[in-house]
Amino acid sequence: GKKGMYRKMGVVLGLIIALLTAGVIMPTVSAYTPPAQGGGAPLVFLKDGDLWKWDGSAVTQLTTWGYNERPVLSPNGQRIAYNSWAQITIDAIAAGQPVMGLIPSNIWVIDPVTSNATRVADQPPGATFTLAQTDNAIMRGTPVWSPDSNKLAWAELVSPDYVYRLVVYDFTTGMQSVIVSGLPFPFADGGFIPVHEVLWGNRGILVRNVAVNNLSAEFEERAYLYAPDGTLIHDMLIGSSA
Repeated sequence: GKKGMYRKMGVVLGLIIALLTAGVIMPTVSAYTPPAQGGGAPLVFLKDGDLWKWDGSAVTQLTTWGYNERPVLSPNGQRIAYNSWAQITIDAIAAGQPVMGLIPSNIWVIDPVTSNATRVADQPPGATFTLAQTDNAIMRGTPVWSPDSNKLAWAELVSPDYVYRLVVYDFTTGMQSVIVSGLPFPFADGGFIPVHEVLWGNRGILVRNVAVNNLSAEFEERAYLYAPDGTLIHDMLIGSSA
């Protein structure tokens, strides 16, 4: 009835909000202000696919790629992490291929003071992106910092297996690890597969997901809390259209 329909609309609205939070649907300009530090840490913002900074007196362009996504400030205010479309995505656009939903992307980290950038997650060897089921590519979500600023985490969809994984990059070792090899798969409408929203707090890494319950056929939003080593700590139902 109408009551059930309104509940389902509420869940879908919640999904849209989650996508906005995760950065899948992005404004043209977004900015993050670092906490006050010695040396005058600049304000970093996104404009037309590139990162810029304002140090209080001048605006300087940090990147020239044109396909970067919103910057995420580390808790200590010293580094910025961001998702960036991969070269194979840009090649597909140049070839006239329609690009929609999740697309192959990489994770970068930049020092806003020195402008030195490092790619911490790349595409697999021989990566391809032609909208075929056999493509070899990785589609990544917005990265999130650990509370101590020493690690990054993000969700990624791996093709051609089409499995979601939770990955952590450790700046101390310079290595990335797949801590959860099979995250719950989200609801996908018409081929548009949403990215998981990932948060990292003192109690662990939280992944939010909206999917259809196979038994009740109702929409459900759930939160999964993982320890930094990938151990599932808690699985909680947030809301349901039932």
